Amino acid sequence: MHTNPPAKSRQLPSQDKPPAPLRMVRSSRYPTATDMLHCIRASVRQIQRETGNSHHDTTLEIERRLGWLLGQAMVTRSPFDIAIVLGSGAELMMFPDAPTLDQCAAAVDAAGQRALRSVVWAVRHRCSKAGHRVRRFTIDPWLEAGRGSAAR
Repeated sequence: MHTNPPAKSRQLPSQDKPPAPLRMVRSSRYPTATDMLHCIRASVRQIQRETGNSHHDTTLEIERRLGWLLGQAMVTRSPFDIAIVLGSGAELMMFPDAPTLDQCAAAVDAAGQRALRSVVWAVRHRCSKAGHRVRRFTIDPWLEAGRGSAAR
């Protein structure tokens, strides 16, 4: 009879060490809207799983995680990753501050990929419809200053 080995408990990253970046698999050079939605939903599940077991306020942990992930995506200049993190935040009803969202939109627009631009448009739309009830997150100041590294 075959038995599965016991699952190892996963340690959450400490505040001193940044969490591992999301691992997204790209199905093609130009993702479709369906690909983007699948990746966004998978990202949301991963973020919730990684922050759900913390002994801290889960909402604050999710905000920190989104800020770190968005900062990493901007450091690596990855329009795909920027769109995924923005979409994940929007699914969780958390959005970056307006100047950061503008920077993200410019980076994604420069890629010229329709599905990526559509995600940013949807994020802006959802943010504007939410009005004053919007939760905002910020990018990690270390990454924002350009001293961060995507190779951590």
